Amino acid sequence: MPDRTFLAWPFFEPPHRALADALDAWARREVRHHDAHAIAETDRATIDLVRRLGAGGWLKYAVPSPYGGNAPKLDVRSLCLIRETLARHDG
Repeated sequence: MPDRTFLAWPFFEPPHRALADALDAWARREVRHHDAHAIAETDRATIDLVRRLGAGGWLKYAVPSPYGGNAPKLDVRSLCLIRETLARHDG
């Protein structure tokens, strides 16, 4: 498992740590590696991943609550944790 000590940094709050843990568990099950050099495969994999992110409820972090999101305003820390977690699982 990669080093996750950064989650102890003072600007991450308990909800951020819970988000990182939950997404990490989800990504272990749902993120599939693909050949980044095969454009058609990459397109299919991206569409599939976005659909699974939506079904898993993760896209709610990408929009504010007036548009169906998780919080009144976007939380950049959550977005960064999501991006880094997905990148780590996709290689």
